[in-house]
Amino acid sequence: MSLQSSEAPEFQLRSTKRPRTSDQQLVSSAGETLTRRIVTPRRPLLLTGPDAVMHDAEEQPIELLPRMFERMALTIDPKFADGLTNQKTIGYFRPHNQRMPTVRYYELNVTNFRESISKILTTYLKFVLAQRKTMSLARIDAEVTLVVPLITNACMAALYSKLRTIHSAYQTYITRFTNRPTYTKEIELPLPLADAIDNVGIFTLSNTEVYYICVPLFPEGTLNEGRSVQAWNSFQYEAYIPMLKEYGIPVKSIDTRRKNGTPWWTYKVSYVSGSYDFRCIYPPANYTEHSAMLASMFARLNEDEEILPIITHQATDVDYPYRFREMPEDYQVKAFAALCQASSPEWNLYLPVTK
Repeated sequence: MSLQSSEAPEFQLRSTKRPRTSDQQLVSSAGETLTRRIVTPRRPLLLTGPDAVMHDAEEQPIELLPRMFERMALTIDPKFADGLTNQKTIGYFRPHNQRMPTVRYYELNVTNFRESISKILTTYLKFVLAQRKTMSLARIDAEVTLVVPLITNACMAALYSKLRTIHSAYQTYITRFTNRPTYTKEIELPLPLADAIDNVGIFTLSNTEVYYICVPLFPEGTLNEGRSVQAWNSFQYEAYIPMLKEYGIPVKSIDTRRKNGTPWWTYKVSYVSGSYDFRCIYPPANYTEHSAMLASMFARLNEDEEILPIITHQATDVDYPYRFREMPEDYQVKAFAALCQASSPEWNLYLPVTK
């Protein structure tokens, strides 16, 4: 004989899942074994928290108890960490015989540096002017041919001024910087190029046993501050600054009294199977993503598809891992557009290849 509840108790919220059931064995006074089936409805889930959304009761998942998830973070008191560092319990410390730095000088390839600026400006300006659709192709070529040399020579004048400040302090190669600079802090440059030139300077290496300081340098016999021409009029260039702003290119001046820089100009660039690779010559901790972005603007090939480096590397330079690999050929101008803070659709569009 089987006993079963005739009807389940009514609940205001019902689950779409089947209720839990269990059988219970009973023995009657007459010695008969009876089976009673117990039906236990599932309770609805109580939704809590800012992300809770009320749904129809029939669609709510059912749980016995609400679940609470919390992320536990381990934090260390900065003062405690600084104390361990000061006690030399943690961190990296050079030997005592490395208190005095060893200076490593790197000569810039002035021609390649200048031509890289010219190429990227030419390509980007032609692209921007063509997008505006206000000039004919002949007029665009004439405009770019006129303004690009002015911008390029202004950038080289700024670079010379900063290097002269650096070597006025170091004195070893001061004879290469005897002429007074023509660049002044009032002259503004396109933002990506100003950022790059501002970071061509002295930097101290980390994560090396030997205490190195790297210093950029112009080669012996560099003329006209690295410009392509001797005569250069800053007023003529400044007349085109409003035009650059109109074309969406932000400008910035450089404080050439600042000697410090970053290692972006020391990458060893290679070209393999149609893409560029940027190898570190010092521990990768010295390089950042931004440094790779700056270096990408200056990657360029000659007619034989050989890299045109912007510095002369030393024979003792070590090949550390790559910081940036498989950069496509059209990335130079896209990097320039991104550093100009252009809209995302602009630097995500296909741009002409720069070699």
